[in-house]
Amino acid sequence: MSVVERQIARASGRVLVLLGVSVGLELLVQLLPPHYSPIADSESALAIGPYGWIEAVSFCLRGGMVFLLLHTARLAIPPANDSRLGDALLAAVAASKFVIAFVPADLTPRPETVHGAIHALVAFAAFFAAAIGEVLVAKKVLALAWMPAQLLLQIARITIVWSVAITVGAGMGLPFWGALERIETVLLLGWIALFAAALRQHALGMVWSWG
Repeated sequence: MSVVERQIARASGRVLVLLGVSVGLELLVQLLPPHYSPIADSESALAIGPYGWIEAVSFCLRGGMVFLLLHTARLAIPPANDSRLGDALLAAVAASKFVIAFVPADLTPRPETVHGAIHALVAFAAFFAAAIGEVLVAKKVLALAWMPAQLLLQIARITIVWSVAITVGAGMGLPFWGALERIETVLLLGWIALFAAALRQHALGMVWSWG
């Protein structure tokens, strides 16, 4: 294994660790007071309250995770198979995680403060930027036999449709909007986990049929 392959394997492994830790922290906050509803309340609500700082840390970890994933992909993927626009959109998503970590949301159906409006705008923009960025990246790696590009592309396309659904749901004030948002998060994090796992297995020389 070359030096670069070791770097890719380690970095992609760290991406998966950061993903796991960030999800674990969010689950922890969900179990702590004031016990927000995972069905009705948004993830951003978890950052408000006595243990909100834990959710803020989770957001920051996700931002760092995406930046690290982009760095790892740049080491592993040939320039001809790299989407600059896709990378730029995902980098913007990574930066947005730090914004929403420090700019609190409003606990109302619609934003009522300046910081609440900024939080909502950044969050919704990030949903679409992530989904579109993932589509662009997946399309560019279709030529790489070791990358599960078709599966990545399918997940990203579903995420775009779901982004529209949660935007409409938020506008309608659906009582189960929190659940819709969490499904969106699962799709986004699932894409990242699959991409990072593919980078790691390739660097380690593992042969894995993605179907």
